[in-house]
Amino acid sequence: MFIIHFGFRKPKIGRGYLYGDKSNPKIVIVRIGFVSIIHMSNEATQLMHKAINGLMVDSDWLYKNHPKIKQKIEEQADEKSQERVDRVRRLFDSTTKELSEVRQELMKRNGEVSTLKKAIEIIRED
Repeated sequence: MFIIHFGFRKPKIGRGYLYGDKSNPKIVIVRIGFVSIIHMSNEATQLMHKAINGLMVDSDWLYKNHPKIKQKIEEQADEKSQERVDRVRRLFDSTTKELSEVRQELMKRNGEVSTLKKAIEIIRED
């Protein structure tokens, strides 16, 4: 696909990548005075069509779907998920600790109860 852009530019021929990232499709830009001609590969053209269609539906589409923005959103989601996992682990550990303390207290009380039952039996026998 060719895009023609009008505006004053210094004469230049340049090669680059869509969004400036080497993992994205290649583009070629030819600037001649008041005209810039941009040639994009089929893959880049498909991405541009997808972006234009997305922008027609949602004005923030391009911002939300930029690869670096998507990566940051995924990283934040991973961080939040990890924070939730850590919070649940801390809660589980504290609950387990409380449970073991309650069990020890229960065993102590059961020992006292059995001692008192024996004492009551001894008193009744007399």
